[in-house]
Amino acid sequence: MSFLKKIRNALSIEPEKRYSSTKSDRVSSAMSPKEEFALREELFGDDSYQDHISENKPVKVTAHDLSVFLSQVGDVISSNSSAEVQSENESWLIDKKNNFSGKDYIEQLEKNAIYAVESISLALPSLVTFIITDHELDSDFIFQHIGNGQSLARDKVGFHLNYLGKGCSGCISHDDHSRYVGLLEIKKSGDIDKYIDELEFWCRFYRSMQTFTMHYLQYFVENMDAFKVYKDISEVEVRMEVEKYIKFYSNNSRVSSSRHEASLNTSILSTSCLSIMNFAKVPS
Repeated sequence: MSFLKKIRNALSIEPEKRYSSTKSDRVSSAMSPKEEFALREELFGDDSYQDHISENKPVKVTAHDLSVFLSQVGDVISSNSSAEVQSENESWLIDKKNNFSGKDYIEQLEKNAIYAVESISLALPSLVTFIITDHELDSDFIFQHIGNGQSLARDKVGFHLNYLGKGCSGCISHDDHSRYVGLLEIKKSGDIDKYIDELEFWCRFYRSMQTFTMHYLQYFVENMDAFKVYKDISEVEVRMEVEKYIKFYSNNSRVSSSRHEASLNTSILSTSCLSIMNFAKVPS
């Protein structure tokens, strides 16, 4: 059974398909849609029923359906990569502590925390747009788009570092400084230990969130049809669900894949995640 068939069976949804008038002698037109669906399912069975679908009555998916789907995808990603993400983050911090100290260490934390936040702020909305757009997408376009976004994220790091160090009266990234007001307040308080602790937390959490965002993007590239089922859900709802699950899996290093009875074939997730995952690397 194909991956897309597994997804649709798990969610009990067959997108952009219709009830068939085939074998109408066996189904009364006086039946309600619910009764007709139940009878057709009984007559045709799960697989053959899908072969008797035509173009008349749409099946509407909801934000709840998307939520279930994103959770299932997140379970697959988490089962393949959570432990590795957590280990990599801790190794990265140890390496920074061993190679930098004092102000240099703080600058390393600031730079990488900012890059992760800016990367997410561009990549996550891109995933939402990819899901809801009516335009045809291909992997080359997506790769180029994400690459351009991550280059922009790196370019913005210096402006935000300057804001944390000297303040800002109006640079090209001025409006985005609001993301770092909390950090600046802690830095200005003079409590260096608290500031370092906060920066280390930011690096752990947002680097993890950045990685999971890229994993979801890679999953989208490999399974576009499964995601495009949800293209007619509002942008606000799609963004809310996508962000919710990326944050959830970023904040939980290990999530049981049995949380939902319906499971996905983990073999379809590329463990190397090809080239999109390269964008999750730090700028230094």
